[in-house]
Amino acid sequence: RDPSRRITFEAFFGHPFIDMEHMPGAHCFQKAIEMVKKAVQKDAEGDYALAAHFYCESLDFFLPAIQFESDSGKKAAIRSKIQQYLDRVEYLKKIIESAWQSLNKEKGLGGRVTVD
Repeated sequence: RDPSRRITFEAFFGHPFIDMEHMPGAHCFQKAIEMVKKAVQKDAEGDYALAAHFYCESLDFFLPAIQFESDSGKKAAIRSKIQQYLDRVEYLKKIIESAWQSLNKEKGLGGRVTVD
């Protein structure tokens, strides 16, 4: 165990496996709300791909917010919202996939394009 071969503090906290941005804390809920607002705006504008992205991004903040929240009523409300946003993302994926398939048929490309 050579101390000179150890990872530095900066390298440790800069590593992609250490996700300090999504660490449970009071900021998570506020950040999730910001992402949902962006998602709703893009959804209303018809930019479904970007809306789905922002909904998914909001979930990355809602999930740690549940761990941070101690009130069981608020936890249940957050879980309910998470489910609503998951359902919306799945619906948007279907719309996007359908649009891609239509576009491929129009251009004669054939094949199936999926959206992850």
